[in-house]
Amino acid sequence: KDFRYTLDPARQSFTYHATAGRAHSDRFNAVVWPLPRLSNPRAELTYPSYTGLLKHEGPLAQGIEAVEGTEVRLEADLNTPVRQATLEINGELAAPGPEMSGGAPHHLAFTWKLAASHTGEAVIKLKNHLGREIEALRFPIEVLADHPPQVVIVSPTKKELRVRPDEILRIQYETVEDFALKTTSLEVNAGGDKGETLPL
Repeated sequence: KDFRYTLDPARQSFTYHATAGRAHSDRFNAVVWPLPRLSNPRAELTYPSYTGLLKHEGPLAQGIEAVEGTEVRLEADLNTPVRQATLEINGELAAPGPEMSGGAPHHLAFTWKLAASHTGEAVIKLKNHLGREIEALRFPIEVLADHPPQVVIVSPTKKELRVRPDEILRIQYETVEDFALKTTSLEVNAGGDKGETLPL
């Protein structure tokens, strides 16, 4: 004869056995794995060196906004170990397998470099030890384009000049750049000879 006993949903692991009169069954262990959850997500942004911007660290808050080429390290705490964690951006796998701690406190970290195609929405998915996949975090990403610098020569405005060999020519110019300039130089071609590049 078969017997069945229904338990309320378990919130923690437990040991059980059955008894019938003086007979006792073996003892069994029931392991309860909590649903994985992320907490305290935080981002570290390392901007391209030419921008001169200092590394930024702080809570993820409303998402990530940074110039193309920025290296992002995203860290978060886990309430329980997981079998697998993935980061998708716009539906595509965006970062290699994360770093995950083996012991408590549990945490994970993804590292990747921002590309223009990453503007959109990112999702972190976790898979527990039973194979169930959970969407743990969703956040926006805005990748700022770094357009080529624009240079305007303010003076002199003539396209061709005649000057004496001992004359000093003063050149004024303006540059417009989204973030920063790595170098600035002036190309000079005098009298049809081979041009020369002068650092500014």
